[in-house]
Amino acid sequence: AIAYDYLLVWNLLKKDLDRFMECFSVNGFKRIPRHYQEAVLLHCVLSGSGSMPAGIDSGTTSGMEAFIKAMREKKSESYMKEHFGNTYWFYYYYRYNRN
Repeated sequence: AIAYDYLLVWNLLKKDLDRFMECFSVNGFKRIPRHYQEAVLLHCVLSGSGSMPAGIDSGTTSGMEAFIKAMREKKSESYMKEHFGNTYWFYYYYRYNRN
């Protein structure tokens, strides 16, 4: 179980959402950790996938909607950090290069 978490987190740190989703299995969790939920939602949005696994909290979904709205409104990075700095979405878009 620990090795599985390392694999998932490594893919998140590399911003490799496709590989994260290849490895991710809802069956491995009684409750999906929040940052994994955020990554799953981001992948669904970026890939245009309408299918979302069970176990995504409504609060995470509404947070993603607020993040997308703020991005569309071209809010400043400082605004995004203040409101979303503790999310995977902020890390994905504002921290480190993907390469």
